[in-house]
Amino acid sequence: MRQRLAVTESFKSNIAKDGSLNKFYVVEFEVQAGVGIREGIAGTMHDGKTGKVMPGGVKQINFVKENPYTHPDKSIIDFDSIKEIK
Repeated sequence: MRQRLAVTESFKSNIAKDGSLNKFYVVEFEVQAGVGIREGIAGTMHDGKTGKVMPGGVKQINFVKENPYTHPDKSIIDFDSIKEIK
């Protein structure tokens, strides 16, 4: 599953740069009204490690950093949904 993620190879390694175990998780959460987000279609991305181009074209949502409306208390986390991606 990890290899199917739309991120560059440098983020897919099982071992982090510091030698620790690098784990990925899926967490489902509901964002409450008023949270600062930007929505759009992901563009293409070049993977410098493999030389491949990932096509993009899928919906993405970015949380606006340093926005007064972006706070963890404005999200409801489903703790039962947390699953490690292997």
